[in-house]
Parts: sequence; C-alpha cells; structure tokens
Amino acid sequence: MEFLSNTEREVLNEQKKDLETQLRDSREFGAGTPAAAMDQAAIQKQIRRIDTVIENHEPPKITGNRKDELAKECREIDEALKQGMPTRYEMDHPAKSLER
Repeated sequence: MEFLSNTEREVLNEQKKDLETQLRDSREFGAGTPAAAMDQAAIQKQIRRIDTVIENHEPPKITGNRKDELAKECREIDEALKQGMPTRYEMDHPAKSLER
C-alpha cells in the first residue's frame, strides 16, 4: 500500500480548498456572475474524490502495543539477516578471511 507524502497531502488539501472556495462563490454570488457557470455537482464530485484519495492513502494509526510488536519483529528480522553475514573486516579483506 502506498502512503501520501506530506507534500502530496498538502497539494491535495490546497486543491480541495480551492474547489471549496469555487463552490462557495458559485452559491454565494450565483446568477449573473461567472460563478453561475460553474457546475456545482462536478466540483462536489472532485472534492469527494480528493477526500477519498486522502482517506485511502493515510498511514494507519498505531497503538503502543502494536509499536512494541513491530519493534520486536524488526529486531527478529535484523538478527536473522545478521546470521551468516560477513563482518566489515571480512568484506574489506576477503583474502585474509578465507576459511581453510
């Protein structure tokens, strides 16, 4: 699952604010103005689409217990990866580290 970066979320929120302003202007100033030509249903649809995108790409809220579980899992994965991994010395000096 992909999550939105802060910048992406800010851009979507700005777009939403602009659309809400357009919608409010079209309702407030209505007939006889350029705002009257705006399709309010289309604007509302775009606002709902932005809300859906933001909602579907928000990272989940993690409780304290879940954080502890994830930290434990991270340590277990880290230990599993370290097994059999060469040390820095073995990587820097492979000829000296050969098992005979």
